[in-house]
Amino acid sequence: MKSSGYQSGQQRTIMIVGGIIVLALIGIGMIWIGFRLDRAGRSKDQQSSPTATSAMAGIQPPTSQVIVPTVTPLPTATPPLPTDTPQPTPVPEPMIVAQEGGVNLRSGPGATFSQVGRLEGGASARVTGKYADWWQIDYGGTPAWVANWVVADSNTGGVPEVAPPASPIPPVSAPPTAVPATAAPTAVPATAVPDTRGIVSDRFDVGTEGLEVKAPGPFGNAGDIWFYMQVSNTTAGDITLAKWGAFVEETGDFQMSYGGPDGGKPLKVDAGKTCQHDDHINQFTLPEGTYHLWQRVCFQDGYCVNIDGPVEIRIG
Repeated sequence: MKSSGYQSGQQRTIMIVGGIIVLALIGIGMIWIGFRLDRAGRSKDQQSSPTATSAMAGIQPPTSQVIVPTVTPLPTATPPLPTDTPQPTPVPEPMIVAQEGGVNLRSGPGATFSQVGRLEGGASARVTGKYADWWQIDYGGTPAWVANWVVADSNTGGVPEVAPPASPIPPVSAPPTAVPATAAPTAVPATAVPDTRGIVSDRFDVGTEGLEVKAPGPFGNAGDIWFYMQVSNTTAGDITLAKWGAFVEETGDFQMSYGGPDGGKPLKVDAGKTCQHDDHINQFTLPEGTYHLWQRVCFQDGYCVNIDGPVEIRIG
């Protein structure tokens, strides 16, 4: 009986110990399973977080850097030139305008030079030079000269001085013997430069009445020859003209509009003033031929001088 009891107690002990071992194995298994599950979870976290993985591996994560892109400046475009670029303002040309009644043009700066043309009143011309009181102008492509006191000028401040041509000496004929000595003009010596004493010619036109036909014509020997004159006193004092008129070079005839044997009165020309007169040759008849007319003045002392001309006329 005791042997049976002992065996029963021994069996219970074995079963208890076996149960404890089984429980211990189960606990160890559960701890091992939990440890595997924990490592698997950590592995996933490390794969999803490089920072964590680097930290675990002892590597510092790289410091984040802000990358500034390099900006290359665009080339500066040259602005297009405007299509309406203003042109430089042209400099106005020096000009003269002839006074009312017109003015004579000469080959040089003086009344002793021959007449080469004429500008009617209000006509204009371009100034190309100056000398003393005369303007050099462009007269159809040819230089011509006009006195500055018979024209209005503009923009002439920069006009250059030019050398004038040589001054001619107008021929003055001695009076024929048939003319009384008291009426004969005083001849100017051929070697002397004419002294006009400040009286200058502004105009000396020759033709028919009203200048319907102008010199040289021809003119019929039965008609009158008209001449249109104008003079200026360029001095500061009054000048008295004892005679003034047209002188015929070939014959010595002197058609005197003022003074002379017909009892004409002398003409006083005030300082800086201008006088004009129209007249015609009616004291003689010119035969057929070519003649040269001069505008002539005589002073109170008997000195006479041709101040304009010659103007050529043809009769017949």
